[in-house]
Amino acid sequence: MTKRIVFVTGSGDRDKWVWRIAQELSKSDVILSHFIATTKKNVDVLQALGTRGDDITTIFALKEKSKPDFQYLKECERKYNLNIWDLWLGSAVRNKKRQAMDINEIFSYFQYVFEKSERLLASFKPEYYLCYGAAAFHAIIIREVFRQNGVKIIDLRASVIRHRFSIFKDLSNQDPLLTAIYHQLKDKDIPEKERTEAEKFITQFQNKPLKPDCADKPK
Repeated sequence: MTKRIVFVTGSGDRDKWVWRIAQELSKSDVILSHFIATTKKNVDVLQALGTRGDDITTIFALKEKSKPDFQYLKECERKYNLNIWDLWLGSAVRNKKRQAMDINEIFSYFQYVFEKSERLLASFKPEYYLCYGAAAFHAIIIREVFRQNGVKIIDLRASVIRHRFSIFKDLSNQDPLLTAIYHQLKDKDIPEKERTEAEKFITQFQNKPLKPDCADKPK
């Protein structure tokens, strides 16, 4: 059965990264990929890699806007359990220009992102959404529109294992595979010494500081 997956791009060559992930997934599963481009550069890179224009949705937050419909925005806040001002304040503190924006302009950006996200949800009907640490207001909106409409979220995180990434189902700092293995061992009658060593290993693994791959010095 074909799996319908939306991949979101972003800065730092994430366009190439998610495109490569889509290519790797297609080797083991039949997938239908769709990409969200958040900048014009993302569009150019994806198309240069062979992605059709119909398989790309642009969501240029703070670049595009729609006329605000306050009833619609209020309904979106209710449906997705979001507060526009909470999301905006988290974004505005990083940029003084945003703090001085007109209220209607701010609403127009939120209107645009909600509309585009819901339109993509209705037209593509994704089963999965692959993202990486949603933090910006538009990234949170897209994720919540999908999540609260039954789309499974695949949230990639940096891993303590070099040149690898981890997949998390929520915002906790728990590796699901390690946790599953721990519970399997916990249910078995194993010596207390082995149980203690397993618990210690999991704790140390999950609390180990991250070290970016780029920190490697060439030999």
